Amino acid sequence: MGPVGDPSAFVRRSIASIPTAYEVNVVVEAPLTTVEEKLGSWGTATAETPSATRIEMQVDALSWPVMFLASINAPIVRADPPELRSLLDELAGHFSNVAGNDD
Repeated sequence: MGPVGDPSAFVRRSIASIPTAYEVNVVVEAPLTTVEEKLGSWGTATAETPSATRIEMQVDALSWPVMFLASINAPIVRADPPELRSLLDELAGHFSNVAGNDD
């Protein structure tokens, strides 16, 4: 069945109905407008405070939330699920190996 009414609402409903492996819930120290500009329809953003935003995504792979978090370049206050935290920790180790390396 094609879109009836608002096409963007149809797309959001269609994406929401796709089974996903992970429900991602992250809080970052960034204003809502900053997060919304980059997030688009890939998830939902809600202001926790004027300077902190909750991001919710349903994804098949954790690589997308990791890329998104890198793109907004904001401190991460909380990240779920545990698999996301593990991946962020692993990647932080990889990046820290070259940080400050002048070779």
